[in-house]
Amino acid sequence: MTAPKPRPSALASEPRWVAAVTCVAIVAPLPYGLSRLLWAAGIPAGIDMELLRELHSPGWGSLYILFLALLAESTAVFTHVFVRSRARRTPAWLPGVGDRPVRPSLVIAILLVPVGVLTWRGALHLELVLNGFRIPDHITGVPDWSLWAQAALVWTWGASLAMATLAYHRATRAWRAPPTGALQLAPPTRSKGS
Repeated sequence: MTAPKPRPSALASEPRWVAAVTCVAIVAPLPYGLSRLLWAAGIPAGIDMELLRELHSPGWGSLYILFLALLAESTAVFTHVFVRSRARRTPAWLPGVGDRPVRPSLVIAILLVPVGVLTWRGALHLELVLNGFRIPDHITGVPDWSLWAQAALVWTWGASLAMATLAYHRATRAWRAPPTGALQLAPPTRSKGS
């Protein structure tokens, strides 16, 4: 018995930059999620201990921090499952909606939420550039390197997720278009008597 041939990637027929940007959109939230897990455990990775105490972590504040990490990683998984694979059906392992046809407009609508949040955060980080690359005085508790790393992450993740979503939109438009050579109604013919 021969093993089934692996299915070619849905991105294989698209330009390489689409696959690269989509992979960046999937991988970019991983450092964010990891840092938030460390914060929730009370480890001040990239922030001062005083700021971590103000966030009530470890403690009740850890729940909020873990929720942020979960949102970031859920976005990465969602992007991998739907955008990268160009899946036409939902995975069977999803409870309640498994093995149903994918509605590309719903996938895009869901992804527009993190794209919007990342755009907003990116605009806040833009203050660093507008301030002549100096850290504003009102930002305390975060070392300069950490603030710049977070800004670079937000800009990279936001731009790659937006481009991957746009590429997904363009690719899935073809799903909704009538196939070439499909039967079409002929225009009505006029009889000579009318």
